[in-house]
Amino acid sequence: MTWQPPRESANHAPTELCPHPEWWSAWNPVSTEVEVSILVAALVRAMQPEFILEIGSHYGQTTERISQVIRENGHGEFISLEINPEMVGSASSRCAPWIGKELTIILTDSLAYIPPRSIDFLFVDGNEARSKDVEHYLPYLSDHCMVVVHDAAYYLSENERILDMWKWDHISLNTPRGLLILTR
Repeated sequence: MTWQPPRESANHAPTELCPHPEWWSAWNPVSTEVEVSILVAALVRAMQPEFILEIGSHYGQTTERISQVIRENGHGEFISLEINPEMVGSASSRCAPWIGKELTIILTDSLAYIPPRSIDFLFVDGNEARSKDVEHYLPYLSDHCMVVVHDAAYYLSENERILDMWKWDHISLNTPRGLLILTR
């Protein structure tokens, strides 16, 4: 039997937006829901992006899944930014098979980083200022970019700022922590 992550109801009470947090799971109170990590990786698999940027690798759960599908896709460059040195170490250990191949993890403030080329897929799961990250990377987004913002349920005012920046198509998923998906 494999060890299963705890249900999200251990970390999050039911809300109007997500009345059943027990339907999701997460390895700890700050990691992305397992089901959301799977979805983000599936979007990368389906979209076949050339350049993926992640803001906030943390423990590397979603980073690992994205790296796996990039290898399956057979192409793509993936850079993950993390501001916490301990988390860079944790994510690097977890993602060791992909480091230097499909994946580069960089210790830096996301607002100081300039990407080497146009971004086809942007996953924002870093600090509380989600709208500042999105605004910083707007000039670098390709014409067919998808932007995915995690923890959207925590930062509703940030979501409004993001949606006010440009009029992209979007959907909000009512997961325990919330997910905002934007496309051109």
